[in-house]
Amino acid sequence: MGDTSQIADPLSEALTNLYDPGYAPEPALQRALGISTQEEMRTRLVRLISELAPDEACPEDAPARRYHRILHRRFLDGWTLARTAEDMGISVRHLSRQQKEAVAWLASRIGEPDDPEGQPWKAEVRREIDAVMDETPGAVTALGDVLARVRQVVAPLAAARRVNLSVEDAPCHLLAASPSTLLEQAILVTFDRMTANVSEYGPADATISVRETLDAEAAVTFTLSPPRTDQEPSDYLVDELLLRQGGTRVWRVTEGKAFCELRLPAMRRATILLVEDNQDLYYVYRRYTQGTPYRIQHVPNASHLTEAIRSTRPDAIVLDIMLPDGDGWQILTHLHQSPETRDIPVIVCSVVRAQELARALGAAAYLAKPVQRDEFIAALDRVRPRPGAHT
Repeated sequence: MGDTSQIADPLSEALTNLYDPGYAPEPALQRALGISTQEEMRTRLVRLISELAPDEACPEDAPARRYHRILHRRFLDGWTLARTAEDMGISVRHLSRQQKEAVAWLASRIGEPDDPEGQPWKAEVRREIDAVMDETPGAVTALGDVLARVRQVVAPLAAARRVNLSVEDAPCHLLAASPSTLLEQAILVTFDRMTANVSEYGPADATISVRETLDAEAAVTFTLSPPRTDQEPSDYLVDELLLRQGGTRVWRVTEGKAFCELRLPAMRRATILLVEDNQDLYYVYRRYTQGTPYRIQHVPNASHLTEAIRSTRPDAIVLDIMLPDGDGWQILTHLHQSPETRDIPVIVCSVVRAQELARALGAAAYLAKPVQRDEFIAALDRVRPRPGAHT
């Protein structure tokens, strides 16, 4: 990703020390910003962040707006992590990850080369990625599904380039923090870059596989033997996706083999037990959680709740109050007091407007019906941070 990877860490440190007159910017950042003193650094970064403010037409939940808000609150305004997280309605751990993405986003703007002809295309790439992310906020992807589609789409290209390609099955549990369409394009483009120059080379063997790293990352791994280039298979669309999602690319060429990995935050599915007598709402909430790490299990009445908890081992419970065979408040009290269930966060979701009572009886969150998708997912995110994510 060019100079971006070299300046992301120095940039993060510089932002933390933005108003420290004794701070000396690292040489790599000085060169990228074209500055030599702390005062010049502060002036340049303040102006750059201000210039990146999205216009009024930018959706409220667009990544660009979110990143700019984090950078402004944390570094220009000097807000603490806790205050910023409360302002944005997310956990401190979630904010820490979002802040890393925001700094990478800022670094990408600093590190962009002077390429006037390429700028319109890059701007269009950013707009299209923004549009996909706006339509699927917080999206996650089942890597097995993506590789199944990649296997079909890439086969003709592999054959034309005399590449014997094996696309291995992905672990069924593994999810990646990315909209599926963006991840699929990143995989296809990376394969295209690695296997180019077909006229200059003979047949080759290639694999595409998926693994989970020790750092809770989902790594899409490419190998090509023999290699067809020693140049990193960089592409602006792939680079932008990795930056937005807090991902990285690993590239190396050893004797007889090229190796590339696209790494994104890994996710694991979380089971949400819905205690709700309205079957239609079960279908609504199940639709809400499509494309997320959350899997809804349904129990329609109180009498089967204990059995359902033991069989599903839920990560969180969404509890209606007005049930036909039990009082929701008594159920909430029991769940909060029982050693078996008191560590399971409970979200009260009801037409009964009693948020303070719900909190007093041990609810981790309260939602008033009717509930919109963003509210529902945000509540799940607050009480049960996304599994395996760097939040």
